[in-house]
Amino acid sequence: MNDLYGIEPGAYLTPKEWGAQLASFGPHTGRYVLVLPDYKIWSEAVLSRSSVGDLERERIRTILRRALIHSPFRERSFDRWSITERWLENAIRYWRTANSKHKFIYVHEECFGNFSENRPDDCKILFSADNFLPSSPADEEIETQPEDYWKVSQWLCRLSAEIHLIDPYFNPVAGADVRKVFVHYVEQIARLKKPIDVHFWVRCRERDAGSGLQKASQEVERLIKEAARGGRSGLRFHYHWVSDDTSRDKLHARYLLTEKGGIQFDQGFQVLRPSGKRNMVSPVGLDLHRELFDRFTSGKNAFDVEKTVKVVV
Repeated sequence: MNDLYGIEPGAYLTPKEWGAQLASFGPHTGRYVLVLPDYKIWSEAVLSRSSVGDLERERIRTILRRALIHSPFRERSFDRWSITERWLENAIRYWRTANSKHKFIYVHEECFGNFSENRPDDCKILFSADNFLPSSPADEEIETQPEDYWKVSQWLCRLSAEIHLIDPYFNPVAGADVRKVFVHYVEQIARLKKPIDVHFWVRCRERDAGSGLQKASQEVERLIKEAARGGRSGLRFHYHWVSDDTSRDKLHARYLLTEKGGIQFDQGFQVLRPSGKRNMVSPVGLDLHRELFDRFTSGKNAFDVEKTVKVVV
C-alpha cells in the first residue's frame, strides 16, 4: 500500500504511453507517482522532453491535467534539488535520503547512463520499455496499533473532503482495543485541512437498543469532542448506529471510503490480539469504489439507521 514510484520525465514519449502508465496509479491501486521536485517542475519537464509534435504534446498536457482528478501524484519537498543536474541524478540523491521502503524509478533506457553503479542498493531501476506497468502487489499486512492504521490511511484522508469508516464493530464503547484506534482516527482527521464530513457506520446490537443506545451515543459524542479538541473548526462527525439483522444489505466488509478512493481492512479497525497479529489491507478497485461510495452517500443501503450522533467541532 502507498508504494511510491518515481518516473523520469523522459521515460514515456507519447500520449498513449503516458495515459496507460498514469492509469495504473492512484488510490484505486495503492501506488503513487512521486513527482520530484514538485508537480509543476516535473510536468513541465515531461512536456519539454517529449519529441512529438505540438498536437500530441497538448494531448500529453491534457492527460496530466486529467490525471489530477484521480490523485495519482505525491509531492515531497527536497531542498537539495539541483537545476544543473539531470532529473535522475537528483532523484537518486533523494532516494538515498528518503525514509521510505518503496523505492522504484522508471526511466527511459537512453537516460540511464552509468547510474547502475551509483544507485542505492534498495532503489530499483525499471526501464520503461521493459517493464511498462507496476507489478508489485499493493496489498499489505500491517501491525494493528493505532499509528499503523493511520499510517496506511493518512494520504487518502488528506486528499478527501468526505470520509467514511465502515466496520460493524467499530464501537469505541465496546472495549479499549477499538477505542484506541477510534480516538486516534478522530485526533488525526481533526488536524487535516481538507475533510469536511466524517462518517462512522457501526452495527447497533440488540442489547444496545433503548436506554443502552442512548448511553452509548452519549459516550461516543464525548469521545469525539475530546479527541477533536484543538483541531480545525467546522469539521462534522456523523456516527451512524445501523440495524441490519433483517435487511438485504449487511455491514460486513470493513472499509475506509472517500470520494477519492478506498481501502479495505480485512479485520476491521482494532488492536488485534495476541500482540503481533497483523491485518491485511488492500486498495479498493475503481468499479467497487464507485458502487460502495454511491451506496453510502446516497442512502441506497437497505438497512435502517437507528440513531446518528452528530458532532460539529
